[in-house]
Amino acid sequence: MYLNLDGPINELEIDDPFVELLPGAGNQNIGLLQLKQVISAAKDDPKIEGIFLANQDLYTGFASLEEIRESLIDFKASGKWVVAYADNFSESAFYLASVADKIYLNPEGQVEFNGLRPK
Repeated sequence: MYLNLDGPINELEIDDPFVELLPGAGNQNIGLLQLKQVISAAKDDPKIEGIFLANQDLYTGFASLEEIRESLIDFKASGKWVVAYADNFSESAFYLASVADKIYLNPEGQVEFNGLRPK
């Protein structure tokens, strides 16, 4: 299964009619709850062998990021694989990709890595 997580991730997906009429004109967003449901359903789907995670710029808070990461960990517990790829990884995208069995980066890409620390 191919998951492209580039773009804003909100609590719920919002239908925007302008997205279909004029690509790029509307707000294309990803619903966190819908995303978690898709990952959960993929875990039990025999047609899905793994997840190819394409993410380089995630626009979401750390709490949502952690929920997605936990969903991917649960998916992997079923014995299926997760592979991540990006041309460039932001810190949040790399944190999410750290769940993957393999992480691929474009040879000319870069990783933003300032580090995380507790308050």
